Amino acid sequence: MPPVAFFAYGTLMLAEIMTMVTGREFCAQEAVLVGFRRFRLRGEGYPGICPESGAATTGRLYQGIDQETLRLLDAFEGEQYRRQTVTVRTTDGREWRAETYLLAEGWREALSGEGWDPAWFLANHRDAFIRACEPFRAPTANKASS
Repeated sequence: MPPVAFFAYGTLMLAEIMTMVTGREFCAQEAVLVGFRRFRLRGEGYPGICPESGAATTGRLYQGIDQETLRLLDAFEGEQYRRQTVTVRTTDGREWRAETYLLAEGWREALSGEGWDPAWFLANHRDAFIRACEPFRAPTANKASS
């Protein structure tokens, strides 16, 4: 299968975490997913999104995601999330089909109702999250240009 685009709206928006999980660096740009709102998960530092009319979620669109990288991302996201193809818009107005992770059925009640913000995550959860993700650290692979 040819490489795909991936829309990250939570911790994987941060290049250091994306690189830790995948072992690679990818070209990325700002993007928006319309029709979804991002919330904190109860008791966690990371978010989930759910459909909501009129809402929009900002994130990063990564290009050149191969099947091995998708396998690593699937393992990282776990059973709480399911991968789905969505359409996002970049700041230059272009629309892209991209893979992203939505909360799986049965996990939506885990949403706290409080919004999730990258600055809040960095200030309050980054270090503990990185320590907790150590088992998902991928071996370093060839770096793509960014």
